[in-house]
Amino acid sequence: MALLAGSMAAPAAAQGPLSESRGFYLGLNAVIGGVSAMIRSLALPEPDPGAAFVKGALGGAVMYGGQRLVGTGHASLRIPGVQLVAIGANMARNAGDARPLLDDLTLPLYPFYLDLSPAPGTSPIRLSALATVGLARALGESGRFDGGLDWKETLLAGTPVFRSEATWIYPLTDAEAGACINGEGCSGAAAGMHRLGTIWYTTGGRGRANTRRTLNHEMIHLTQFVRDGVLHAVPASDAALKRIGGPAAYLSRWVVLDLALPLSGIEAAFTGDARARNSGWYEREAVTLSGGH
Repeated sequence: MALLAGSMAAPAAAQGPLSESRGFYLGLNAVIGGVSAMIRSLALPEPDPGAAFVKGALGGAVMYGGQRLVGTGHASLRIPGVQLVAIGANMARNAGDARPLLDDLTLPLYPFYLDLSPAPGTSPIRLSALATVGLARALGESGRFDGGLDWKETLLAGTPVFRSEATWIYPLTDAEAGACINGEGCSGAAAGMHRLGTIWYTTGGRGRANTRRTLNHEMIHLTQFVRDGVLHAVPASDAALKRIGGPAAYLSRWVVLDLALPLSGIEAAFTGDARARNSGWYEREAVTLSGGH
């Protein structure tokens, strides 16, 4: 359930003083970029892990910069922020391959990835397997969540965004709102949710400001999915499918099997259970960088 990648639930999880610091997440992103690049560089004939770490850390700082843009809450900065996260992830990946940092760029417009320098015979637009699943699942849940695709917010975010007219949605349960206490939601209630590149946000019983905060929070969860996907899942898919060869190699021209998400796996290991994700790293990062709930 790590791929659920977080939802804005009630009540909010308690935060530690270190995890409330934006500087902490700048450092964390730098470490993610640096370590990922360093490990990747070890597969080179003449690895230089030190240089890879430094350049990868720079990419990580760019990822953080993209998250900060998204975290401002300005609708006009959502797509630029998400794409800046992707550029930072590309920089870290290229650093690990000892390539110029902007040499190979993959950008997300879910459910697709755009390859700005596609390999010969590869389509510049490829379908994300996970984002396709996320979109299909959201379409199937429209009735249960009392909502549907919000075209305006989708265009502003560059990813599918669904609006629910309910006060709470229940990603993990079928709880009824009538069983909730003091309007704070039953166990498993969420004001919004990101899952596999698709966002849900609720509007029922909320003012405009609270609704915008919910959407902004889920956009940070989207950047986490982008960070892991571009840095790890896209190159892992390409390497695996080409290594298998035959039909799998042909499939890699059109589809990204973006299943390798180690950061999401670490999040799952720390939370232990999808129901406990509000105490996890992803949720704390989203709360801090979106300015809180």
